Amino acid sequence: MKLACPHCHRPAMPAWRKLCLGAARSVACGACGHPVSVAFWPAMGAMLPSVLMVGAAYALAPANPLAFALAMLLGTVPYALLHLYAVPLVKR
Repeated sequence: MKLACPHCHRPAMPAWRKLCLGAARSVACGACGHPVSVAFWPAMGAMLPSVLMVGAAYALAPANPLAFALAMLLGTVPYALLHLYAVPLVKR
């Protein structure tokens, strides 16, 4: 997981907090206190599979509620994994 602070290179936050962090928001590093955020373009790229699956979920919702739930799950899990493992923390 990419949780290392770009200032001090120590763990900046727990995984759940990074999942709640968007590119427009910054938080203080838990180790050194400097502001950190996630990189904008990688964060947007991590959302792309989720946006496509949510679109598919809404298209499937009237036909099959189970397919809707499955599409929502298949959209959320890849986003969380990509956000944790592929989106770096940056200095703010």
